[in-house]
Amino acid sequence: MDLDQLDLNPRIIAAVKKAKLKSAKEVLHYSGPDLQRLTRLSSLDVQQLLRTASSCLRGCGVFTGAVYICTEDVFPDPRLQQLIAQQRRLRTDVPGDVVDRMKFGDHIFIEHVADVDALLECVRKKVPVLLSRGMARLVVIDSVAAPFRCEFDGAASVPRARRLQALGGALRWLSCTFRSPVLCVNQVGARPAPRTTDSLSRWFRGDAGWGEAVGSLQQLTPVCTFQVTEATEEQGAAPGPQSPWDERVSPALGMTWSHQLLMRLMASRHRLEDGGRAAPGRPDRTLRVIFAPHLPPSSCSYTVNAEGVRGTPGTESC
Repeated sequence: MDLDQLDLNPRIIAAVKKAKLKSAKEVLHYSGPDLQRLTRLSSLDVQQLLRTASSCLRGCGVFTGAVYICTEDVFPDPRLQQLIAQQRRLRTDVPGDVVDRMKFGDHIFIEHVADVDALLECVRKKVPVLLSRGMARLVVIDSVAAPFRCEFDGAASVPRARRLQALGGALRWLSCTFRSPVLCVNQVGARPAPRTTDSLSRWFRGDAGWGEAVGSLQQLTPVCTFQVTEATEEQGAAPGPQSPWDERVSPALGMTWSHQLLMRLMASRHRLEDGGRAAPGRPDRTLRVIFAPHLPPSSCSYTVNAEGVRGTPGTESC
């Protein structure tokens, strides 16, 4: 977009042009301090410039699409339809007839991949097309470990590491280029405790999972690729350690994959009796920040019901 189209004081536009910046998009390539140095504008002027440029490029539309890449199982369409059916109840601020006319499912793009090559082709060729056209913003891979676990055994650690690095690089490129968050669902296994014979914990589809994020912070818009894991606590068991990371479990794919990530989150689930529900006042799930460059180790509790994910007020901790 040409600078003259921005709704700004002519003095600000003149200073931007004098700094040899030719478009609103080029303005957003710089940080606030860098723009102050280049344009010699005040901090308030630079903030106004950045807000106006980002608003004009974003436009009036809202990004409501997502790309969901399935590697383990078929996409959970019944659950999606259940969530869509609840939108009229959830969005009481929007007239019901307007919600009924919205085609929520039309904004979710689903791809099933069976191996590592198909996954890399998807994130390198197919996903960029959707993001570049503004048809989607969020990218979800469920799960990142499945194709690597099936294709590579312990003797193929070097080829697997190279492919993991290639995937991490492709996801970081998506995140930075299109300012899009990338969510990677991973899996977790239990580390054998001293003097016990505990076997590996159940995988994410049953009881456990590990989530981490890969990506970088883009100017003005924090974007990342991150991974989420869910672990289960037996009913009646003593609460787990209060530290941000439970040393009894370990995420899949090892250090090679961890080095590709920007954020790591851990979701713990309390196992209830068959047909049971969480006790009143006791949320059945906890989300912990294991690692993030901009956040301290912290946690909050939440529940998952027919309407979706609900945070529990007053459960945040550092």
